[in-house]
Amino acid sequence: MRIFFLTVGEKKFDTNFAKLVKVEGDQAHHPLLDNLKIPERGKKIEYRRMEELIQAFLEMAPDGFQDTQYQEKFRTKKVELHRQIVEWFEKERLQSQLGKEIQRDLSGGAGGGGQDQPDRAH
Repeated sequence: MRIFFLTVGEKKFDTNFAKLVKVEGDQAHHPLLDNLKIPERGKKIEYRRMEELIQAFLEMAPDGFQDTQYQEKFRTKKVELHRQIVEWFEKERLQSQLGKEIQRDLSGGAGGGGQDQPDRAH
């Protein structure tokens, strides 16, 4: 049996020798454990403890999320992209675009005549 521990990662146990106690209810929930990626059979995922991840992040960005380098390298671009996506999918804009498409289709599109065929010279 494979069991994942927050502090040491995945460990294998022989249920003939290990006496395990099932944890249920609120005690059974944890953000990391509830979102574990289960590796394919025969493969192993190397997990790093949260403390290690925090330390690595702080080495890269000593001032944390307010770190100037972090802001410039990662955060600013993502915030701008988020703003653009929100603007692109804004309800009124989409409705307006959809309305224009419907109007163009009803009026026969760019080629006229209500057909989806290209214009032909006669």
